Amino acid sequence: MREKEVTLDISRRVRDLLVRNDLAEVTLTRNSDRFVSLEERKDFANGRKADLFVSIHANSSTTTGLHGVETYTLDNSNNRAILRLAKAENGVGQLIKDDVSGADTDLKYILSDLVQTGKEAESVVLAGALQSSVLRNLGRHYGTIHSLGVKKGPFLVLDGVFMPCALIEVGFLSHKTEGPRLGAAVYRQMLAEGIYDGLREYLSDERVASLR
Repeated sequence: MREKEVTLDISRRVRDLLVRNDLAEVTLTRNSDRFVSLEERKDFANGRKADLFVSIHANSSTTTGLHGVETYTLDNSNNRAILRLAKAENGVGQLIKDDVSGADTDLKYILSDLVQTGKEAESVVLAGALQSSVLRNLGRHYGTIHSLGVKKGPFLVLDGVFMPCALIEVGFLSHKTEGPRLGAAVYRQMLAEGIYDGLREYLSDERVASLR
């Protein structure tokens, strides 16, 4: 079982729910088993002038007892655990903001920082809706699901997009209970339904409408 297979399957299920219920037009950064760089994902969303950007991931740890769902918005953090996770998600050899030169790239990130500052409140609402709805939906079928909370982190996949965005870690592949669950289609469907419910909640939130 590999993260890329689990997250692609969940993403397709979320897309199908959104389209079936006519809640949103959906495009996936990938729809098959192919590598898409973090930069390409951001350009994909920006180029389509997307209203929302959601990045779906599955976690893993050498500490086998770690488990739970957590959701992130973009921000710098000095929390060691978050920095370790961000390093793993950002990947080796990926485009790193501080290592990039050139006026075009600098301008893109300056614009992104400005936009994300203005969209921070919306991103926090989005992340909160995703986190609570996933926990609520899974809890109906599997009992109490551990929440690792809504946090902020320096994730490159979020740094560069021009719209409200969030990154959700749907569980730990390395955990003795969550790992096998993530390998099961029925569990991934429950996760997808939770993400769908969170998106529906976000889109109907009056707080979001007042921020625009």
